[in-house]
Amino acid sequence: MGIGYELIQRLLDLKRSGNLDRIEAVAEIGNQQLGHRLIISSVLPEFLREFGASDRFDVSVLETQEGHVVHGDTRHQVPTQPNSRVIWQAIGARYTGFDLDDDPDTVKLDLNFDSIPDDHKGQYDLVTNLGTTEHVLNQLNAFKVMHDLCRPGGLMIHDLPAGGYLTHGFFLYSPKLFWQLAKANSYIEVDGGLEMGLEPSNDYRIFASQSQYYSRRMWAPWVARQVRSRDVRLSVVLAKVHDEPFRVPLDVGDFDVGEEFSPVLQSRYPSYFGPKSFWNDVERHGPSYKQVFRHAVDEDFSLRVAAKLGPQFEEEIQSMIVCPEAGEPRHDTVSRYLDKVRDILTKAYRQAAPAKVRSATIDLSGEDFVGVEWGARWSNSIGQKWRYLGPRDRSDVLMSLEPGNDYDVVFDILDLKPGMAEILAITCNGTVLNSTLDFTKDTVRISAQVPADLVDADKDMTRIGLAAVGSPNENRPGNSLTEVPPNRASLTQLHVRPVGRET
Repeated sequence: MGIGYELIQRLLDLKRSGNLDRIEAVAEIGNQQLGHRLIISSVLPEFLREFGASDRFDVSVLETQEGHVVHGDTRHQVPTQPNSRVIWQAIGARYTGFDLDDDPDTVKLDLNFDSIPDDHKGQYDLVTNLGTTEHVLNQLNAFKVMHDLCRPGGLMIHDLPAGGYLTHGFFLYSPKLFWQLAKANSYIEVDGGLEMGLEPSNDYRIFASQSQYYSRRMWAPWVARQVRSRDVRLSVVLAKVHDEPFRVPLDVGDFDVGEEFSPVLQSRYPSYFGPKSFWNDVERHGPSYKQVFRHAVDEDFSLRVAAKLGPQFEEEIQSMIVCPEAGEPRHDTVSRYLDKVRDILTKAYRQAAPAKVRSATIDLSGEDFVGVEWGARWSNSIGQKWRYLGPRDRSDVLMSLEPGNDYDVVFDILDLKPGMAEILAITCNGTVLNSTLDFTKDTVRISAQVPADLVDADKDMTRIGLAAVGSPNENRPGNSLTEVPPNRASLTQLHVRPVGRET
């Protein structure tokens, strides 16, 4: 089916979302050509710019020709169209095709029978199936080959026919196949998961130009019928997050936890018949810190703070793996990453044995504040601008308070939006405090008292934050912290002092 502009646009989106940063090696199942519409579109130069190759490769040198119409708007790919290797090599990736032909940079492989050579196993950041496996009868081996080529933490992209294409290949694919592939192998659907769409063509009479060919050679009278159809394509990006052998999917549902199955079934199909904890006990691989946060403005903040606290903490953050859970929205993955960063920096603060704070007035109006240690200001370490209450559910200031005291805590807030006053509360180490709001002409002041036992509960560090508190309901008993929309308020100062002592 070749590489079209829709696929390149999706790769661009993956790159910009942080899911496709490292492309050192690309494996292509079935050598592909660049589509005519891709070459004449603006998306290919944009792709090269995004991957830093625009100064190394000139798209205008690519010779392209529009092929004849096969049916509808679908055109035959001209044999002289450039091979896709030119764009992969232009962005600095090592390209290898796996096919039956003798093209350059190609490993001869029969997808019906052959396994991949050992020296290619787990070596590729990106493995593509762009209209190849539908021509292969042995589907099990074809999908196993892709799995084996992909490195743990790498991506596999499928762009395949899902409807129509009545004279193209052996198979049309159901979304269910990829859902069960993901279940069987604990793959993660990346970048919005599976997409399907009609090809940009009108209905066509599928055998109008083929009937004579088939009637003459196959003696099958049904091929002469005029059949109406519409082409449908399916696209899915799957991340391989475990270094485990390929597991064959089954078209079955879930089973009760109490059911027992034979050791053979448990071994063959652990995702279906094995212990529920099977994948939780296997090492996970995912996008690195650099992949997820390469474009984030807070990346430097986290690293600057970590470097001040010790180079080992900076290295720990940069080597961190943030692996999505199955079906998890991207913002939840980011939140889990931020929690990991916060845990690392909390550990760093504690190891640094900061001096105990009694009274402090802290400027929160800048974008580079994280907490107090010896009265110093620190860069933002958890990926937030502290003057906002969002986009996460709370903002915390990490402090080393002197134990044995009750503390008065006051936040000064600018631009509090209507409706927020009823749900804001100060928290200490995750506990919601009885909070009071006072309004002046220019600011809102929210205050609370931190009892000494909460300070002593965390002997080294205390977290004081401002959060939205949800009311109890039948689905969520008891008060709970909820997300505060961004830009609903701006924090300016935090005042902390022992009870009875003036600021």
